[in-house]
Amino acid sequence: MANRHRRLGSIAVIVCSAALMTSCAHAINDDGNDITNPQGHNPGTHTLLATADRTDLGVGESAVITVTYDGATIAGGVPGNALTASVSDPGVITGGGNGAIATSVGSATVTLTYQGVTATLSFTVHRKDGIDALLYPVTNQLTGVAMWTPPGGVHVPVGSTVEFTMKNSGVAHNIIFDAIPGAPEDIGQTGTTTAASRLFQTAGVFTFTCTLHGETGIVTILQ
Repeated sequence: MANRHRRLGSIAVIVCSAALMTSCAHAINDDGNDITNPQGHNPGTHTLLATADRTDLGVGESAVITVTYDGATIAGGVPGNALTASVSDPGVITGGGNGAIATSVGSATVTLTYQGVTATLSFTVHRKDGIDALLYPVTNQLTGVAMWTPPGGVHVPVGSTVEFTMKNSGVAHNIIFDAIPGAPEDIGQTGTTTAASRLFQTAGVFTFTCTLHGETGIVTILQ
């Protein structure tokens, strides 16, 4: 297991990881003393602890992230909650508050911030079952608008296979690619629990639309 120190303002963060083992990120004082004791030995100093049940994921797999602040568990995604999450490459990992979904081969870091204290978790995503990336439709519960996730699309090398999955959408979709050289064959209307994949053998940016609902998506193929 390897530790890497990262300096964030007056707080350093240790990120430790091991394949298929719990990963953690926790704050320490400038003098190097660990302050992860939930009771806090240093007045005025707070501890943000982030753990993941796994950090080595196959495409389509997910990880559970648990975040505690001074020993109390924080729920991400709750309205009014001050916990924020950002991802260094949202085409590789989506989510981040209390969970992460692997959407394409690569690596990404999830940065979590609460009350001005920051912790990070690093993830690696590998090919699984012949799939290099996946996109899936999600309906915004507040607006009712559906979109393909990741919103910015995925980016993978030439020769990659991308899966379009409707397994959790609850409605049927189709995928119609813009008519440009190298675009794969369209995917006709699917069932609500099915998935279809396409092999991309030409570099370029391929956009597609579900003509049933209007949502669009992007697949970027790198040379």
